[in-house]
Amino acid sequence: QKYLGGGKYNAVWVDDRGKGDEAQTLGPGFIRKRLADVDRAGPFLAGEAVEGYLEEGQQWHPGIIQENHQDGSFRVIWDEDATEHTLVAKDMKKIAPRMELFDLGPGLRMKATINSIRDFGAFVDVGAVREGLLHMSNIKQTTRPMNAPAFDVGERVTAYFDDDMRWHPGTIDSMNGDGRFNIRWDEGGDDAEVFACEVKGIKLQDERRLPFKVGDRVDVWVAKVEERAGRFSVSMFEGGRRGPTKPRDYSAFESMDPTVSVTGIIRRVLDMGFVVEIQAPTGARETGFVHLSQIRDHRVENVAEYGRVGDEVDVRVVTVDVKGQKMSLSMRPIY
Repeated sequence: QKYLGGGKYNAVWVDDRGKGDEAQTLGPGFIRKRLADVDRAGPFLAGEAVEGYLEEGQQWHPGIIQENHQDGSFRVIWDEDATEHTLVAKDMKKIAPRMELFDLGPGLRMKATINSIRDFGAFVDVGAVREGLLHMSNIKQTTRPMNAPAFDVGERVTAYFDDDMRWHPGTIDSMNGDGRFNIRWDEGGDDAEVFACEVKGIKLQDERRLPFKVGDRVDVWVAKVEERAGRFSVSMFEGGRRGPTKPRDYSAFESMDPTVSVTGIIRRVLDMGFVVEIQAPTGARETGFVHLSQIRDHRVENVAEYGRVGDEVDVRVVTVDVKGQKMSLSMRPIY
């Protein structure tokens, strides 16, 4: 009914018949727009319900926008304890009715929240009734500045340990002033030992850097909608087009003797087998797939029992499909 100042309003409750009740004063945190009236694509406005991301706990929390500071930040009151917090637009997403898949169309630009990251891409929330798929081929690759370090703190890597002459998985813990990086091994949990390693003895586990992490908000375009299947995909490339892909060259591996084993490094552990990186006689490096039937002579129930990311394994090149850009490997010996 009336704005009283200080974030307070006089409000009259209205029942289903439109009949009003006695006026009541409501203060900050106790009044918001009806969700049906929220413009999901519009700017953030005072009174709108949002979810805000807190880096400290790496979680989203519900709240209500109280004020636009006009500097790109907003004052939000949390639902759970009525405390205030200042957030910027990239750390907020509106709470509004979820869109049906028929409301989406190819080329539609949207804001997406990264919900989870998988080997093949990421699942995102654009405010629809279902999550969308952001496939790896539709993710923009990061461009590192010329003066950027070889690795960033927190990146997952495999590193070579001189004492046992093996590669082990770990995380970049910090950077040394002498050009080396301190790595915290996976083995040992929170009490794991930190080891200083030179750049040449470190490799990214996934061989790629993503331009986001779980919880980040990114711009995407709807790429494809399949209503009958109940799914849709999005792209980081304008208009929803598929991103450019660089062909992988397996020609250097065609001449490798299928009876001779070479040393490879496990890059991924999947339910159906290992993705293993090997080097050809020319020095070229590529990954091939070891199907679970090619891990041991006997039946393999759990692939993870036979190797971890970063482990060195002996493999043979079984088949090479240059046109199809793939290679089959085997860990089974030839008797």
